[in-house]
Amino acid sequence: MPAGPPPTIANRWAMALSFAKHRCARGIIADMPSTAIHRFAYHADEQRLDVQFVGGKRYSYFDVPADIAEGLATAPSKGRYFNSMIRDRYRFARQGRITPP
Repeated sequence: MPAGPPPTIANRWAMALSFAKHRCARGIIADMPSTAIHRFAYHADEQRLDVQFVGGKRYSYFDVPADIAEGLATAPSKGRYFNSMIRDRYRFARQGRITPP
């Protein structure tokens, strides 16, 4: 296979999200088998958890410890874990909405 140019950040993001759960040096990126949460990305260096819900709304949660993000990734019920351990416990900001296909 010939070597081509290195993948762009957008391509790397898309490739990472194709896995159910991907650990990297900076955090965790995961697609969710959930009826509420579509995917999330945890940025360990910033302690920021970015969550995209099934309906397309996206939020960033700040000062979230790594063990809380890991708990979300491994919880049997993502929505229940999110509601009990993250929602209303951390500062957040709403991001742009993504229209689901």
